[in-house]
Amino acid sequence: MRHLEGSQAQRWLRGEKYTPQGIYSNWWTENGRAKESHVNRDQHCEKVPVLEVASIETTTSLSMEEAETAVRAALAEQGFGVLTEIDVAATLRAKLGVERPPMKILGACSPSFANRALEFDQDASLLLPCNVVLSETVRGTRIAAVDPRTLMSGPEFAALANEAADCLIAAIAAVPVA
Repeated sequence: MRHLEGSQAQRWLRGEKYTPQGIYSNWWTENGRAKESHVNRDQHCEKVPVLEVASIETTTSLSMEEAETAVRAALAEQGFGVLTEIDVAATLRAKLGVERPPMKILGACSPSFANRALEFDQDASLLLPCNVVLSETVRGTRIAAVDPRTLMSGPEFAALANEAADCLIAAIAAVPVA
């Protein structure tokens, strides 16, 4: 995967014209048609996925605030607490002066799952907490969590990863779609 170098990345983050090459050339779509990345990047466009990350997700018509409240309650029902909260849009606005559609990352953790994972391998700490991302899209609020089965793929983690995935699936499914 090609990465953006210093000033290229800064221009791209500020939304200035930058015509990327290769996989970055058609990141955005509007009405199903690809648009070059230097064209309108506001919330009326959706990002074409570049990363292939298995996720557990849904899109709801709830506002970001309503979706966050519902997600926090659903996670709690499944034994997860929210340890961290990152307002990505506010952080990038404050640090870089960049305007982005609303996005929030909730660091959710189940103490029992975390303890079991750490008993298998201390390096499991690199995967903690589980990120649950809320982002504003054209269709509403997208709620997504990385699938722990893809992060903990070793056979010793199989049962734990399946249990954690089942809980995240249940939590995200509990959020009203309409």
